[in-house]
Amino acid sequence: MLTFNKKLSIIIISIITTIIVIVGIILGITLSSSNTNEDTPKEGSIDDNNLHSDNKDDISYFNYKYPTQSHVGMASEYLGTTPRNLPKAMSNGGLERYPKYGKQPDFSDLNSDQIKDIKTSIIKENNALVSTGTSNLNGSYDNYDHMDENGIFYKNNEVLKDSNGNPIKLYKHTASEGMYNGDISPEEPAIIKKIKINPRGYGNHITGLYAPPGEIIKVEISELDLSQIGSTSIFIGQVLSSGKANNIWLEREFVRMPTIANKFPLDRKTIYIGYHLGGPIYIGTPENKKSFSVTISGAVPYPHFIQGYTTEEEWEFNLNSTAPYFDLEIWDDSIRFSGSRKAAGEWTYDELYDCAVLWDKITRISNSIPQYGNVNTGIVMLYEPFVAAGAAVAFQGGNTVNAPESWMKEVLDVQNFILNGSWGNIHELNHHYQRYGLPNGTEVTNNAVSLISYSLFTLISSSRTIKNDYTINNWNRFTDPLYVLKRLLSNVDNEYSGIYSLAAYATILHSFGQKKYIETANACNGNTGIEIYYQALTNSIHYDFTYYFEKILGLSISSDIKISMTSNNYPIFIPVSSVFQVGRNYFYDGEEIFIRTVQPFEISFDSPYTFNVLSDETFSYPSGFTVSIKAITSPINGKLESNDNNNNEYTYIPDKNKEKSGEFKVTLKIVKDDDSSIKINDITLLLEFKAKRKTMPKRTTYYYHDTQKIYKHVSDAIELKYTGYTSVIDYELSTPALWYDGEGIELNCVTEYNAKFFVTTTNTYRLALRGKQSNLSISRNGGQQFESIITIGDSFINHYPESIEKKYYYDINLKKGEVVYLKVVLLSADTTHCFFEIGCSIQKDDNTYEIPTIITNTFQLYSPDYEKPIYNPDYFISREYTGSEIVSPLNQKLISGENIESWDDTLKIDNLFDDKSSTYFHSKKNNYVSESNPFTITVDLGEIYTINSVILKGRPANVNQSPKFFKFYGGVDLENLVLIYSTDDKGSSLTNGVDIEFSFNTTQIHYYKLSITGSYNQYVALNGIYPSITGNEHSPDSLTYIGNWTVHSTFSPYGHVYTSTDSNSMIQFTFKGSYIMIYTIAGESQSFSISIDNENYEEVSISSTFEGYSYKSKLLNNDEHEIIIKINTRCTVASIITL
Repeated sequence: MLTFNKKLSIIIISIITTIIVIVGIILGITLSSSNTNEDTPKEGSIDDNNLHSDNKDDISYFNYKYPTQSHVGMASEYLGTTPRNLPKAMSNGGLERYPKYGKQPDFSDLNSDQIKDIKTSIIKENNALVSTGTSNLNGSYDNYDHMDENGIFYKNNEVLKDSNGNPIKLYKHTASEGMYNGDISPEEPAIIKKIKINPRGYGNHITGLYAPPGEIIKVEISELDLSQIGSTSIFIGQVLSSGKANNIWLEREFVRMPTIANKFPLDRKTIYIGYHLGGPIYIGTPENKKSFSVTISGAVPYPHFIQGYTTEEEWEFNLNSTAPYFDLEIWDDSIRFSGSRKAAGEWTYDELYDCAVLWDKITRISNSIPQYGNVNTGIVMLYEPFVAAGAAVAFQGGNTVNAPESWMKEVLDVQNFILNGSWGNIHELNHHYQRYGLPNGTEVTNNAVSLISYSLFTLISSSRTIKNDYTINNWNRFTDPLYVLKRLLSNVDNEYSGIYSLAAYATILHSFGQKKYIETANACNGNTGIEIYYQALTNSIHYDFTYYFEKILGLSISSDIKISMTSNNYPIFIPVSSVFQVGRNYFYDGEEIFIRTVQPFEISFDSPYTFNVLSDETFSYPSGFTVSIKAITSPINGKLESNDNNNNEYTYIPDKNKEKSGEFKVTLKIVKDDDSSIKINDITLLLEFKAKRKTMPKRTTYYYHDTQKIYKHVSDAIELKYTGYTSVIDYELSTPALWYDGEGIELNCVTEYNAKFFVTTTNTYRLALRGKQSNLSISRNGGQQFESIITIGDSFINHYPESIEKKYYYDINLKKGEVVYLKVVLLSADTTHCFFEIGCSIQKDDNTYEIPTIITNTFQLYSPDYEKPIYNPDYFISREYTGSEIVSPLNQKLISGENIESWDDTLKIDNLFDDKSSTYFHSKKNNYVSESNPFTITVDLGEIYTINSVILKGRPANVNQSPKFFKFYGGVDLENLVLIYSTDDKGSSLTNGVDIEFSFNTTQIHYYKLSITGSYNQYVALNGIYPSITGNEHSPDSLTYIGNWTVHSTFSPYGHVYTSTDSNSMIQFTFKGSYIMIYTIAGESQSFSISIDNENYEEVSISSTFEGYSYKSKLLNNDEHEIIIKINTRCTVASIITL
């Protein structure tokens, strides 16, 4: 077995979205009370008073670096290595040319008919390589459905043979060279990996394994698991979530082989898989959504990151693989980024964790909007050379995006996203979440969803400035409320199809905030339409949007709808916006609510800043109204002074010791010019300033008024440290390009330019210099020491080919994460050809270089003082999970019943209590259930349980015979059962067509009685009755840990657990509710003590085989409670349930 350290054998497992533990079948738990109210704590224990100490240094808190909110639904265990089945040679079907991954064949010597013929032949040959059902292309051909351990293909259990009668076998195709932009080393070891999957409802599951081209891979599954899951498929290569291949058809460029995916049915205990082109291996979703395990032998690992369970050790282990693929996934209903390792780029574990957290936040927003397709499954972003339509395409309903490889690195770059976004990626993602709003807006409503995430999770809006650029279409500018409203009120959008509507949506976002925007989208109920959106806005926000729709958007509302909406007498919505605003107020049924959608407006804090609140350049509102300032407050930091000559003008005096002014408010009065009687609420805008970051490279110029002291050679100026200058001035460049032409040439000067860049990809780079009398130096130690690498004297080097020819270049190996400082010194004793420019090129795979181009094409240059901004906002929408403990039917015993006679012996009443999904009870023929003839059973649970819900599992059949009207009684005394739940006049609600789940106040029962007085079709048919306790599940990351703890990946709700064996360690947790349960996994025996609200500690001891809720409290007052857990020998926490 492969292990990564003494503490960790990579075992990564999970459970389904709702934790369900069936009680009564796992033993090994002991509870006992102990009085710890002693005057002196026991030796080795912690005094509880330390938890409340004012001196936090008294407490040693344990903080895990990589907390998550998401469940994980898979597990893996590395079992060792195995020899690979290396192909002896490559082969093909004999065609004269084939595509390579990312490059179509050279067809320059062929006419159109010849090109069509050879492409048709490639398709035909490719079709013969894949198994039955893989390709979507037309054509009739005999394909295989299985393969044996020797790589021989079978169809319907018969060997497939070629025209010579020889068995057709798997081989390595020549087109597999460079597949996914790389090749696997023949020395790369194959591994044996066991994978456990608790399947999603749709799509496929990462294995982290890659099938080398032409090599035979073994897949094993137990007979029990195979019988339970029904059927599923194993895929090799990139596939859509639907399981289909993303095929290239005849009319498109063949930038790879037409079909690069293959699949095999997992229908036997042992199968063998492989593909001529190779690729990553995925496991499909089985017919029956049951947990199962497979063991795969002969494949190689590839770098993949699954949030919540991939450890840093496993990441580093897989990173050593030569397999050319990469996956990053947030497992539960979120997103996967999938593509070649080269396209993904180079990332550290911490960077991938940050990326996963960011996109988990983003997809929580997207998932809050009505979705196309499978609503409980995330979106797979596939990056590859072929794009089926446009620049990228979203397969709505198929939970997949097909995007170009060039987009992949950008989507993983958190720093870039925070500052610049990634519009193409998020636009295609949100094509799956756009079922709301105005009609004909499918390219717009998704953009509005993207703006929600931009407003919450980026700093893009902080780059807005005062300029009338609203006529320029720029997606990022929609984060600026002023740009949005000016665009909306102008006619500019008549030139851009669909953009007009985005301004309409963005105005709502900036006026009422993200929460109300999402609420309105859901109020459309998955539909679009003018009046649908009009009513959704009115009903959700409680404003009158008639003026907005009719006068601003130019849309008509029917009189009936208008009357019904305006009769509420809600305040009229009149949009206003300021370039300085970070948010604003609105009123909801009289309550004032403030929202924020924008970052602070950046200004220089070096001097006072004068601004006009209501100028045409800084403020916008519809014509026909008068707006005036009613009041303005002082900022939290700095001072605000009014201008006596202009009531709308103010001067902000910054506090240079603070980064921000803090919020201040300006309240505006709005009056309609032609009817002042119309009531319009005052609007209060939140304003805030922030010190502008200096990002551009610096220029320092030394002036020599005495021309006799100016240097003749740049090297002399550097050696003598510019001695003799008359004056010196510091400048900030207007652009990041390090070249003097754009900044102006000054005579008799020495100018020093300073910049730095961040290395994002490990490689060898060629730095070149062109110009005259210039010197380039670099520093790799934070700017402490510089090394001179290139100097140009009086020779004028005008072009980079000349720079290379005359050796004015320097090759340097740089590693990802390095920060390189640049210093260029330019001597301008005269201005003839006096300039410099730095060029850069990257070493190619064949160790050659392209001719350099300006360095800003390779690196973004910054001020030497620039530091990357840290911006990690909280989740706007947090994940919410529930956990349940269900009373197993095996623990239930029938005491008595009425009308419990069955249809026949196969459908008897005992089937309700066998806990088998395939057996059912069905009431006797012609014995129709009714109020006068009820079906009634009384059941003993064997002990007292705390419950708050019951599931009645029905019988899937052509005729639904689930209970519609019933009463449920319960209690601890058989003779005094009380009514707990009763259906109303409408009857029960079906959760999935046949099952019924109902909830009630938490109570304790030992016995229950179910009386059914009506069904959906005369009879009663049930699979089982499942009383349960269900509450809110909390990640183990949400608890407070004190002392020594370790975190490791294992079979648990969130993919990892916290463990301590230190008796000085503790857990603290506060919750509001009336009940708590602690979920524990099997592995080691445990003993710990728990106290609620400082009461006596209760000791919990569980065996190494126990898995489930190790602790269940008594019913508590519905109030805030503090939990303290002390370690006796060991404690492992997987999650906590409260209600």
